[in-house]
Amino acid sequence: MHIQNDAAWRVPSALQCVPALVQAIFCFVCPDSPRHLYSKGRVEQAKAIIVKYHSEGVEDELANWEFLEIQLALDAEKSLTKGFLKPFKEAFETPGNRKRIFLTCWLAVCSQASGNSFISYYFSPVLRSVGITSELTQTLINATSQILSWITAVGFAFLPGRVGRRPLFLISLAWLLSIVVGMTAASAVFAKDDSNKSASYAVIALVYLFSPAYK
Repeated sequence: MHIQNDAAWRVPSALQCVPALVQAIFCFVCPDSPRHLYSKGRVEQAKAIIVKYHSEGVEDELANWEFLEIQLALDAEKSLTKGFLKPFKEAFETPGNRKRIFLTCWLAVCSQASGNSFISYYFSPVLRSVGITSELTQTLINATSQILSWITAVGFAFLPGRVGRRPLFLISLAWLLSIVVGMTAASAVFAKDDSNKSASYAVIALVYLFSPAYK
C-alpha cells in the first residue's frame, strides 16, 4: 500500500530506530566485553565471560585460545604506543609482513572495485535506465533485495568454517564480476531497444543477485 501522507517517511524512520533502542536497552544488562575487562586489569572476569558464552561454561581449548588471542592483541597494542614509528617499521621489516600489508591493501581495492558503491549510490538511476521509473516499484525492489541480502548473509555466515575463507572469497569475486558484466550488457541492450523487456528484467534479477554475492 502506498502511503500518501507524512507517515510515508515517519514510519520508515521510526522502524530504523528499533535496532538502536534494542541496543540502548540491552547495553545496561549485557556483560562487559572480555577485551574491556582485560584492559582494565580484570583478567579473571574476562576469562569467565569467554568460558560462559563461548564454551558453555567449560574451560576448553577454544576458550583458552580466544583468551590468549585477546591477551596477545591488547599487550601488543600497549607496546606499540611506546614508539610512533616502530609499528610502521615492523610492518615492512620482514617479507611476511610486507605480504600481509599488500594483501590488506589489495583486499581494500577489491572491495571498493566490486561494484557495491555503484549499486548502493546509483540504485535509482540504474533502475530508471532500464525503464523502472515508478518510485513505489523502485522502493519495493530495494526493500525486497535488502531482505534477501539479510537472509543470505545469515546463511552464508555458517560457510567459512565449512568451505574456507579463500574459496568463498574467490567465488564471490567471480560471482560479482559475472553480475556486473551481465548488468552492463543487459543495460546496453535495453538502451538500444527500450521495448526489450527481457533485458530490463535481466538487470532487475542481477540486482537481486548482487547482494548475496557481495555478502
